[in-house]
Amino acid sequence: MKLKTRLRIFRNAKFTRLPKVTRLWIDPPQAEISAQQPHCNLSDEFLLRVSNAYRLAPKDTAQPDIWNDLRSKSNEMRLALESADIAEMRRLFSTLLTGTTATGYAHTVHSAQSDWQWGREYFSTRCRDAILALAEAVGVIGVASTEQTSWDKLIGRQNGLLEPTIEAIEHRLGHSLAPVDFGSAPIARIDNRWINPDFVRQAYVPYRIEQIGIGKDDPIIEIGGGLGHVARYVIVRGYTDYTIVDLPFVLATQAAFLASALGEAAVSLFGEERRAASISLHPANISFPDRRFALAINMDSLPEMAEKYVLSYLSQLKRNAMLFLSVNQEAGKRGQHIVSNLADKTEGFCRLSRHPYWMEQGYVEELYKLQNEAID
Repeated sequence: MKLKTRLRIFRNAKFTRLPKVTRLWIDPPQAEISAQQPHCNLSDEFLLRVSNAYRLAPKDTAQPDIWNDLRSKSNEMRLALESADIAEMRRLFSTLLTGTTATGYAHTVHSAQSDWQWGREYFSTRCRDAILALAEAVGVIGVASTEQTSWDKLIGRQNGLLEPTIEAIEHRLGHSLAPVDFGSAPIARIDNRWINPDFVRQAYVPYRIEQIGIGKDDPIIEIGGGLGHVARYVIVRGYTDYTIVDLPFVLATQAAFLASALGEAAVSLFGEERRAASISLHPANISFPDRRFALAINMDSLPEMAEKYVLSYLSQLKRNAMLFLSVNQEAGKRGQHIVSNLADKTEGFCRLSRHPYWMEQGYVEELYKLQNEAID
């Protein structure tokens, strides 16, 4: 390795610790960073539906896990939902990603600012990394090899123009990766495209669902739906029966995002009759939906829950799901669990595949076949 290259690597040592990026970054180009304008086009009627669903659901119970801390960051939102303050709900949804309510399940504006713990460089680098990772995952570019490729070519591949790669991904997937106008989301200008990493990285699992062979009308359930990106892409790809189980205040933010992206009729809220071809939002603190699902999904949440809740979910999945797709980290820090260990201890989970997750370093993708009894 040339001395010049060694010095470049040394100079970029800080990038070796960027969370979740899938490759070593050397002098990554820094993109223009901006944020969407505050905007909420949801009707008063829909916002009242969201408030009614929140008030109808049992209140969140404190759990000794990381999500209990995140609940404390959503007090403004929960107060507005409880009081059916439509004007305040509209304001909070229009600026959702500028505050702390979505911390832990979406990139907020803070993650693109200079006082972010990983620096301002993190956000645009994460955007570039997500594009390359998704391109490799869906096969529109080959996987880079540090053994077979010179450092100059490797760095040039990562730091060069990415717009043709984005277009190739969109052609392969059959839909756009452009961010939905919601919540004043942070965005980075990559070539001539505005990109948000969540809208790129979350496009992978819906693509994977098709690879697994799940039919378009087969029911799917997701435990912990984040902001709703996976659910949105699943519907965009033609699936018709999707359920999210989550905390009531998180369901409210998912309802606002999904209605903004797909239309208000595409969301069925708790306490309402399920609409055809819609996403059903189900509170986590009531009984699990008593029906059979072709596939259950969990991404980036089971390890942070209290163990008794994880085991409860696994028990429910054995009864209600045919397949289980898990995408989770395995750091095993204090208070965290490893899904594969708990699945191994739980009868009825047969691992079909296990491999690193394409989209994030340190995460594992596993597919399980569940041995269960039929539901009447």
